[in-house]
Amino acid sequence: MPFRGRSTRPCRTRCGTPQRVPPADARLALRAKLRESRHLIPDVLLIAAVLGSIYAGIATATEAGIGVVGALAISAAQGSLTWTTFKASLIGGTRLYCMIALILSGAAFLTLSMATSACRGIWPSGSRR
Repeated sequence: MPFRGRSTRPCRTRCGTPQRVPPADARLALRAKLRESRHLIPDVLLIAAVLGSIYAGIATATEAGIGVVGALAISAAQGSLTWTTFKASLIGGTRLYCMIALILSGAAFLTLSMATSACRGIWPSGSRR
């Protein structure tokens, strides 16, 4: 008998009613698709330039941080670079770095404490073999 959990029921009830299904998107020609994606082209080129310089051996991962300057140039060219957005991006980047650093430092602490506790023989004598 197959498993019939609760997780499948909401999908069946939502997907089973045709009036809740959204209408299909209109078909676009290639020219219209390219026109709609023109704002993505600078971002894709920036990603390709940074990753391409790393894979080609032109720059290391640290030196490819020049992509930040490229991102600032793209933002300035599109007119979305203001002092407020610049400060918000700096704060967001700092928060992200701090979260990653906290995770890594916690992992290092746990690794060190586990290794230290194993050396001191903290386990009861009957459980160690």
